[in-house]
Amino acid sequence: MITHFKENKMHSIIMILCCAIPLIMLAVLYLTKAQGTQIGSVLSFAVILLCPLSHLVLMPLILRKKDENVG
Repeated sequence: MITHFKENKMHSIIMILCCAIPLIMLAVLYLTKAQGTQIGSVLSFAVILLCPLSHLVLMPLILRKKDENVG
């Protein structure tokens, strides 16, 4: 039971980080006025894709870990 709670807590932390980091990075780009530049546009696009890409990478890892715990 305690292990399950720790896994859920870690999963929640990872999910929050995966969504908060891109938002923070977008805010930094906005505050530094980098969005009007060409590199700022590329970085903004990359930051926006960071959340879905991190989910695509982390989901198989989480599912594999759950499958190992079941067996």
